[in-house]
Amino acid sequence: MDAAGCRSYQGGLRVQRSSDSRGKDKSKPDIVVRCGPRQNQTYVTDPLVVVEVLSPSTMDHDRGGKLKFYKSLPTLRHIALVYQDQMRVEHYERTEEGWRLDVLVSPSTVLRFDAVDFEIELDRIDFDVAVLRPIMDTGYTR
Repeated sequence: MDAAGCRSYQGGLRVQRSSDSRGKDKSKPDIVVRCGPRQNQTYVTDPLVVVEVLSPSTMDHDRGGKLKFYKSLPTLRHIALVYQDQMRVEHYERTEEGWRLDVLVSPSTVLRFDAVDFEIELDRIDFDVAVLRPIMDTGYTR
């Protein structure tokens, strides 16, 4: 927990529209950040930040229905969709005019979550991008 009383949760914690566990409006993001007293529940209804790591098998769902659900949550200020196979983050930030999208692709670019006073350079995030190194044929044999 930080000085503002915010805590991050990695996997396992659901985000729900209400405290009704029977409701259909819920999702389980990869990372959730909320502020306030700790709750002994398996869900939160007041997230400030949600991070989803996109894989080829979940990308359509994460960028479709889940994203629409997250944007409808009144407390949410930041949504980050982090690509697993390339250095790319789609950062949605709630502004007074609505949701603003910034696509971050440069290693020196900084991802900022102003609502929780957090920032990180993209080159510090593990994107699991394969680096292909050409095999050079020098013609040398033993």
